[in-house]
Amino acid sequence: MNELKNVSQDPEKRRIYEERIRWQDDEINARAHARNEGMREGRMEGRMEGRMEGRMEGRMEEKRESATKLFSKGLSSEDIAEVTGLSHSEIQSLRPH
Repeated sequence: MNELKNVSQDPEKRRIYEERIRWQDDEINARAHARNEGMREGRMEGRMEGRMEGRMEGRMEEKRESATKLFSKGLSSEDIAEVTGLSHSEIQSLRPH
């Protein structure tokens, strides 16, 4: 309690104390801002990755659908692989039984 009385009565000590409090507040705010910015960037990156993954899955699904149609037209597995770019094992998994 005595220390508080000294700080409140000595202008220089009070100035130093108030500067320290402001510095601590600034530090807390800077860290919170950095954390929020990092979270925002992480969400944006996640959305971009999700879109890319979705596009890739969509393209693969199109290739599979094309392979299935090409099988129904009588094309060989080799020709379908050449046209679609799918692997032979993936084409074989799509072959009607």
